[in-house]
Amino acid sequence: ALRPELTTRAPSLRNWRTTLAPMPPVEPVTTQALFFRPRSKGRYVSDVTDILIARHGETDWNREGRWQGWADPPLNETGRSQARQLADELRELPFDAVYSSDLRRARETAEIVAEPHEIPVVVDAGLREIDIGSWSGLTRSEIQERFPGGKRPDGETHEQHFARTRDAVVRIARAHEGKRILIV
Repeated sequence: ALRPELTTRAPSLRNWRTTLAPMPPVEPVTTQALFFRPRSKGRYVSDVTDILIARHGETDWNREGRWQGWADPPLNETGRSQARQLADELRELPFDAVYSSDLRRARETAEIVAEPHEIPVVVDAGLREIDIGSWSGLTRSEIQERFPGGKRPDGETHEQHFARTRDAVVRIARAHEGKRILIV
């Protein structure tokens, strides 16, 4: 087992008793190797992948409160402005690769952020948002009206979405050990 069956809370918390729920086993994404050197020349060497995660910029559907899922509305002008602002904030931070889902809003955000770094965007469908099926394009009130109880009849489960995106991120991280990458 990679994790203990029982976990404890930090002693600094008020309630430090053992929690009853075991932590699920998780495989490490990368291995980390730290090498100690004398203080006068102290430096650590690491193979850990630094992953920057950014959300896509705004779309008209975001503004209208519509669920997007795998629908593919483009960024609106506010979304492009948000992406340019993120590009400015990350301009001095070097990274080695940029990945995005294949949806236009994520790809366009990634392209705007990557442009000052002159790094191509690698498109990966495994990074897509959750497939919300019949809820796509609907507002919260429309969902409540059409699907009493809030149950989706189709699309991905949260578990399926998690497994798909986790697999994509692990694969990407392993391909860039010791590097810094951006995922949109």
